Amino acid sequence: MTGAEIRVTASRQPPEGWDAAIPRSGAGMLQTAFWGSLLERLGQGTPLYLVAERQGQRVGQLLLIQGPLVRHGGGGLRGAMARVAGLAGFGRLEYAEGPVLLDPVREAQVMRAFLGWIADFARRHRILVVRGADAVARPPADPAGWRQAFEDFGYAPSPWGTYLVDLSPEEDAIWQAVDHAVRKGVKKAVREGLAVRRIADPAEYRRAFLCPYLAWKGETDTLAEVGRKAGIVWTHPAHDDHYRYFVATDAAGETLGVLGMYLNAGIATEITSGIAPAAFERKLPVQDLLHWEMFRDARQAGCTVFDLAGVSPAPATPKEENIRRFKKKWGGRYVEYGRHEWRHRLLVLAARWLPGLAGPAP
Repeated sequence: MTGAEIRVTASRQPPEGWDAAIPRSGAGMLQTAFWGSLLERLGQGTPLYLVAERQGQRVGQLLLIQGPLVRHGGGGLRGAMARVAGLAGFGRLEYAEGPVLLDPVREAQVMRAFLGWIADFARRHRILVVRGADAVARPPADPAGWRQAFEDFGYAPSPWGTYLVDLSPEEDAIWQAVDHAVRKGVKKAVREGLAVRRIADPAEYRRAFLCPYLAWKGETDTLAEVGRKAGIVWTHPAHDDHYRYFVATDAAGETLGVLGMYLNAGIATEITSGIAPAAFERKLPVQDLLHWEMFRDARQAGCTVFDLAGVSPAPATPKEENIRRFKKKWGGRYVEYGRHEWRHRLLVLAARWLPGLAGPAP
């Protein structure tokens, strides 16, 4: 398929040089061949590797994940409709932290070519919803043209924000750049005998990280399924290149907080943050210590950017306000990036009777 001299092709396997193109583009780990193969192993979708070329030169690439319309139907009416959608073969497409853009002059043009290919694929494969999220570390060179491309293809915008911490200075400079409250919190945590360690293996991950985390959330009934998926992630050959997990414990060895991150091409991104009720009761700044130690680890791994992974651009609840306040105090640069969703008119009609049928925005 062509779009203003740009030709898009797709394959089920990553083309040669796929991951090598990512570092210079600002795209994230969720555009890597590792991510595509991991989701396939987890049974969460089938990867589609799109390549955009102009005059024989690669100008962009995009990892799409094709999956069922609804991941988990559950019981009741929603579950019944999910099963009907599955039997009918209705599906979804998703991507995140992309695309990989290799020609700054034609970024909007490349995105139009991708959106045209997606529109054609959706028509032929009963795709009812398409969701995407832009790369965080590098905004489009032509924001107006970028937004117009999505608008022309019928996508609804849903912007999101984050804070990006610069890890390139010396450690002392990063320490001085964070808010005074951070330094105070880290020092208090150390005085109270808290220590942070990196998880070494799947057994320790399950015992010291996953079980406490699910217990704090009241989701112990999902331990078997979550544990099964964690085992698949841990056994991926490239797992150790991308994932790291940390726990904060007290002097007695009790887990009081957990935090993880994934790394790729110099960017570290926070995942799975949790804190024990006991830490709240004792007013222990567990996450201050965890984040600081994770910054240090990411620097040692060669990362120059830490993505604090999402805040609402317009906080509407006390929880959203608290999340933004916590992430702001690390001295990062606030950025907003685009999230985009297209829905087939059938899904729009169905949503009137069953809101959220296709799940939340990316």
